[in-house]
Amino acid sequence: MSPGGAYVVWVALVGSVVVALAARSRSPARWQIPVVALAGAAAIVAFAVVSWGRATPFGDFNKAYYPAGSAILSAPSTLYACEVGNLCFVNLPIVALLFTPLSLLDRAVAQIVFTVAGAAAVAGAVRLSVRHLPPGSVHRYAIASLFVLSGPLLYSARLGNITHMMVPLAILAFVWLIDHRDGRAGALLGLLAVLKPPLLLFLPYLVARRRAAASLAFCATMAAIAILSVALFGFDLHRQWLAEFVGPFSSRPVGAYNVQSIAGLLAHFFYPSALADWEPLTVPHAFRVFSTTASAAVVAASAAALYVSGRPTSAAAQWAELSIVLVVILLVSPVTWTHYYAFCLIPLARYLDGTLVVAGAAGRTAVGLGFVLVSAPVVLALPDDPWLHMLAARVLISHYVVGALVLLGVLSVTVTAREGLRSAHDLPRRLVPG
Repeated sequence: MSPGGAYVVWVALVGSVVVALAARSRSPARWQIPVVALAGAAAIVAFAVVSWGRATPFGDFNKAYYPAGSAILSAPSTLYACEVGNLCFVNLPIVALLFTPLSLLDRAVAQIVFTVAGAAAVAGAVRLSVRHLPPGSVHRYAIASLFVLSGPLLYSARLGNITHMMVPLAILAFVWLIDHRDGRAGALLGLLAVLKPPLLLFLPYLVARRRAAASLAFCATMAAIAILSVALFGFDLHRQWLAEFVGPFSSRPVGAYNVQSIAGLLAHFFYPSALADWEPLTVPHAFRVFSTTASAAVVAASAAALYVSGRPTSAAAQWAELSIVLVVILLVSPVTWTHYYAFCLIPLARYLDGTLVVAGAAGRTAVGLGFVLVSAPVVLALPDDPWLHMLAARVLISHYVVGALVLLGVLSVTVTAREGLRSAHDLPRRLVPG
């Protein structure tokens, strides 16, 4: 199907949900629930099942996770035997053991099991996001719709990646940090950073905020996993991993359309012919300086907002601060794949449930714009007209980065304008049991 048609379908589904839920402000009528449910089901089919030109079904699972689960025990030396620009396993060797049980199954059966696990994880993320809202609240349906309408989340599910499975764990880590259960929060964030290395950038934040227990647990978890990985599979395999995947992708930009970081945005603009190329680009020194400077500016501006706001004194302030760090990570990581933007559901849900508040129509419009830009379907839609083609390839294709910048701006305003943060007394002290 035409890639451009994905946007039309998505806008129609979002519009139907907004109209249905806006009909009443407190609790939905009987007719509204089926409308929202049908729109959600249609979104899942449209963007996790229907093909819009790219995003091979179970591409990541079939070419990376599933074979890695078998290779790590039978032939570890072949774990990274693939072209860098092709789909292949890129995680720390020990992570492949997570997929060994699935590799013992027929691939079709393994895909079903993996899909069910992913659906359960997303359901858990929704449950964590709405559990403090009263039964029947329209906000419950709005937040559930937020998840099923997320293009990056459905993209992750279609590819057979694990990002959508990590969203509930990230929410849980945030809840534990807010509830001052720092040890378990730090350990969980450390585990998530092993799975998605950009999340390593949470460590400087924890250190800066003097969350000693969380910082130590974060480091201890990562160190223990790394030591165990080396003990089980040796130094050579880890040297290969560092040389072929960590080094090139951390020092050189990737111009593919589904790379959505500041470095990716600049690569799209200066190298539009590389939108379907997953090899790290060789760029001049000026490009690297420009990219580094832009990333540093985002970090500095965000740090300034957190400094001005001071140490968070309420649960809402902590949600805003953690969300800022999360969005900054997406922006400044050398390679942020589009499905990482499923993590933006965390701050968006907090605006929907009223934990975070923006004043005036401009603020609400900015949140809505941020939602549209970071939640649109993941497709490579390039018009035939030369001028529109150039505009789409160089600028419009990077709308996730622009949306993250908008969301970061809104969060920064929210965290510095204290009236936009509800008191800790307005929120449950413990959001999850245990």
